[in-house]
Amino acid sequence: MKVFSLRRNSGGFSLIETLDSPMRSMHSWCSRADTSSRMEKSSPCGRGVEKGVSLLEALVVLVIILVASATAIVDLSGSLRSAPSDNAAQLVVQDMRMARQFAISNRSVYRMTFNTSPSTIVIDQLVTITTTSSSTIYVDGQPITTTVPIAVSTVVNNVSNDPLPTTVAFDCEPGIPLDPDGFGSVTTPISFNGNNQIFFQPDGSGRDATGKIANGVVFFAVPSAIGTSRSVTLWGSTGQIHMYKLYSTTAGYNWQ
Repeated sequence: MKVFSLRRNSGGFSLIETLDSPMRSMHSWCSRADTSSRMEKSSPCGRGVEKGVSLLEALVVLVIILVASATAIVDLSGSLRSAPSDNAAQLVVQDMRMARQFAISNRSVYRMTFNTSPSTIVIDQLVTITTTSSSTIYVDGQPITTTVPIAVSTVVNNVSNDPLPTTVAFDCEPGIPLDPDGFGSVTTPISFNGNNQIFFQPDGSGRDATGKIANGVVFFAVPSAIGTSRSVTLWGSTGQIHMYKLYSTTAGYNWQ
């Protein structure tokens, strides 16, 4: 609907077309709506109406968090319980390598003794001292001095005394399998040709007290906790050292 109004000007009067009041109101409302839309699109946050979180959704998230936390706590407790055995394994390997290297470097024999009460590792250097006697004889009027050994003794120089972690002992837990290298038995925690000592030679080999090549194994664990069992084996001829950890599988326990 068209509406005209009469407006006076310098030359007289003129008719001017105008919007009626309903249209004017509609035009004003549309202008405001368009302005509001542009302001919403240009808002720095760029967000519309935010939705809340239902109680059910919050409970589901809480349950997921609790389950994940419980799983992490179980894994952490197992790791903390096995940590002393892992530290003991590292100590045994470290001392074996150190004794062997000292024997090679110093051209001397180094003895490792594994004591069970208390559980300690003792390293000693064995220095052989030969006592001699000299005598002089004359051949064709010329003196000839000869030296004859009359006594041989061994001096023991202690190098280290390392205790195992307080909760760990040299121990064969019931149910453990034989070590992967097959050097011992599941009833003897320390065995180097049946003894608790190994003698590292200047050539890097490991022998027993009689001089025979001695392959051996050492078992240790937190008592009454088979899952913490560890073993270290030594190849006497080459000085190779292997460390194993006991794992529980569907087929039983095995070393890895």
